[in-house]
Amino acid sequence: MQKAAIESVSMLVYVVVCAFAIGYVVYVAMGVFRPAPDPWPPRDAKEESEIIAYYKKMLQISDNPLTPRPPGMVALYISRIIDFDLKNNDVESARRYIDRAISQKLDGQVLKLVACQKSKNLIKDVRAGIQKLKCLKDLADRYQNRPGEKATKREKEKFDADFKSLADTFIEIPFDRVSTPDYVEKIGEVYKRRLAPAKNDPRLKPIVEHIEMVCLGQK
Repeated sequence: MQKAAIESVSMLVYVVVCAFAIGYVVYVAMGVFRPAPDPWPPRDAKEESEIIAYYKKMLQISDNPLTPRPPGMVALYISRIIDFDLKNNDVESARRYIDRAISQKLDGQVLKLVACQKSKNLIKDVRAGIQKLKCLKDLADRYQNRPGEKATKREKEKFDADFKSLADTFIEIPFDRVSTPDYVEKIGEVYKRRLAPAKNDPRLKPIVEHIEMVCLGQK
């Protein structure tokens, strides 16, 4: 009887100790992963650089319950990084974070949050580059599936009208070669591989001229 009581007390002590141990571990873990208050605005250029480095580090961590960044702060972090990068003439880094914002469907929020007009312009340029590349691929797909010789006159006329409408849309999309060199290369690849071999087709003439002059900078 006495032995059973001692075992019960020992078990209770063990459970209590384990509970305290687990609680301590959780407390420490939450202390480690708890996000620090946002230190913005910085007091000087040195502190700004440190904060931006902190933001970039936080963005490298995947989202999970213990992620040390406040929910909804990703767009804000990216917007400040883009402003900082462009202020320091690191356009390549700024473009990478714009691409990330677009891939995460945060570009609308980021566009509203950036403080620098240069940042707004670059976001719009990258957006346009993506749109232009997509439209060119659609044109190439449409041209590849053009009616054959045995198609009816009505089928051919419908294709030509639809194709011209899509070509006009492509040409109207603004494009800045300087701001989006990656898309200059991507557009050039699609053009040379899929449309250039048939460039003498009259239906492709306005597209070819636009790509060579505007997108690729050829004269």
